[in-house]
Amino acid sequence: MPQLKPGSPFLYDDVTGDVIGLRDADGGDTFFAAPRYTFAQMKALTGMADGQLVTVTNYPAGKGSTWRYSATFGDWFPVGPCKVYENTALITGLAQAADQLLLAIPVEAGLIANKVFRLLVSFGKSGTTDASGTFSLRMGTAGTTADGQVASASGSLAAGNRTTSFDFWNRMASPTSLNKLGSTPSVGFTNGSSGTVLNAATVVPNVATQATYISLTTTMGGATDTPQLGYVALEIQP
Repeated sequence: MPQLKPGSPFLYDDVTGDVIGLRDADGGDTFFAAPRYTFAQMKALTGMADGQLVTVTNYPAGKGSTWRYSATFGDWFPVGPCKVYENTALITGLAQAADQLLLAIPVEAGLIANKVFRLLVSFGKSGTTDASGTFSLRMGTAGTTADGQVASASGSLAAGNRTTSFDFWNRMASPTSLNKLGSTPSVGFTNGSSGTVLNAATVVPNVATQATYISLTTTMGGATDTPQLGYVALEIQP
């Protein structure tokens, strides 16, 4: 975080002690180069000028990304698509018909507020006995099957098929209102089917002020095959 020293207009990095910018008479900050913060530290900054750039060190994990401040929205946006979660391991569920949680992705407060976000999902099952049931995307504060459903697909895998994939696109119209923007039909999801009003809002917990989960759950047509997840990524758009 930037710090001031008494009697000096210079901003200093609180970790390295380096001079990183200036604070003018009206309290605005100008940085010499994009300073480095975690996402939570960046969100806590005040007095930012429109177009201010910072480096967010924890998204993507181990890589970091550049974010830009918008005075119009009073919020920060990634300069390019930013992957904030990635799973590459095989996740195997239970051999049961009832709805079950496969993955709960933690989303810190403010991360998806005012954003368009994309969720890529590889979904499969262990055998060719059971069809898949209803595959659901949920959002809430519990990270369980109790969280509200914001999108779903029924019968995405017939008994004889083993794998498919989904490409969810969603927009936070407000901190508590989500618009489903659709997905790629060729990979399985019609994220707004017959009877759904275009741009209809789905009420979700306040993503600006509290941590939430984006969860993936599924039912199965029987209790022989187990559901599986492969690659999963959550990506925020500029």
